Order: sequence, then structure tokens, then C-alpha cells
Amino acid sequence: MEEREKIRHFGGKLSVFVNYKDDRQAAVGRVYRNLEKKHLKAYLRGDKKFTFGRDAHGVPMWYFVQEIWL
Repeated sequence: MEEREKIRHFGGKLSVFVNYKDDRQAAVGRVYRNLEKKHLKAYLRGDKKFTFGRDAHGVPMWYFVQEIWL
């Protein structure tokens, strides 16, 4: 049996984000959308990790790129 090459797929969210009427939910939605945009850019560059935001001490927060191998 011939073994096929595995293909890398993006594991983040690509769908349309909802526009909330409540200001607090809208702010959270914008931050989440921007996080996923940066996540996708890192995936397309082939990175394993990316930064988004800062913690309470001003240190950048690192996230792993979600990849699915099929």
C-alpha cells in the first residue's frame, strides 16, 4: 500500500465574526478577530509560535500555531 504525504491544514478560526451590539462583547470580538488574523499570518509564514498582546508585566504573550496534519 502506498503511503501518501500528509498535508498541513490551519487549525484556527476562519469563519465570519459576529458584530455585537453590546460594546463589551464587541471589544472582545475585535480582540479575538485580531488574534485569529495574526494566527493565520503566522501559519502562512510557517511559524510554530506567534505573539499577541502582553501580560500584566508587559511581557509579550506567546501562542502556538494550530496545525492539523491529514
